[in-house]
Amino acid sequence: MYDMFGMKFTLGISRYVKMLTTPQGLVFLVLGVFLLFITDPNYLRDTLGPVAGMTVWAASALCYLTAIFLSLCLHSFLMTKFGPYPIYAPLNSAVVLLLVYIIMQTVIDHFTGGAYHNGIYPLFFNILAAILIIEAMFLRFVMFVIAPVPGEEEPVATGLSGIVTIGDRRFPVAKIQHILSQEHYLQVTLSNDTLVLRARLSDAIEQTVESDGVQPHRSWWVSAVAEPRLSKSDGRQVLRLSDGTEVPIAKARLSAVQQWLDLYSHW
Repeated sequence: MYDMFGMKFTLGISRYVKMLTTPQGLVFLVLGVFLLFITDPNYLRDTLGPVAGMTVWAASALCYLTAIFLSLCLHSFLMTKFGPYPIYAPLNSAVVLLLVYIIMQTVIDHFTGGAYHNGIYPLFFNILAAILIIEAMFLRFVMFVIAPVPGEEEPVATGLSGIVTIGDRRFPVAKIQHILSQEHYLQVTLSNDTLVLRARLSDAIEQTVESDGVQPHRSWWVSAVAEPRLSKSDGRQVLRLSDGTEVPIAKARLSAVQQWLDLYSHW
């Protein structure tokens, strides 16, 4: 995804949920709703009163966050079908907000007997401007604090020791691109070399941590260094690596691979 200023960032479903469930995220959310209530860009407080106005703002915020979650689910589904594509976050937010605005306007009109009725212009654009500014501040200054890119929370981001022993050789995790199991041997592809060693894939994987890589198939392990991306080849889901290698994804592991990409892909 891209923010208002063109900065690229990753916002998967798991990360979105994590942001909203941390104490810092909840505090930011409450402050954001309170700011909208105080500034009152659509005159809710003045028209409905402070209690009803705050109730509507809180309900609207919950509806909006749920709609954003559903939009991420939709994008995730479309990407599994057609491959990844860039998303301009402000445009996505504007579309979602417009739908929520129409729904909330309809609900308020129903309960007030039509006493509160406002069109799209200019009130919607007042709210949109406020929401986009709040989201821009969140993406720039808050998100990477309460939900940092996985693997950057600790000074050492790869492996328990940063070293994986395969057969009689030792390799820095950061040098491994992917590992392919072939019967009793492993084909280890490094940044500038490929070796075949007698070892078991499970023994190699046990020496890594989750952020180091993912196992999309019982015969494969792919490193985060290889920058895997979800793609399709001949109608099947694969991981396409930065060197052009296509790694198959077992159907039983597709959900786990998607979750890993949501959490750890920041390339």
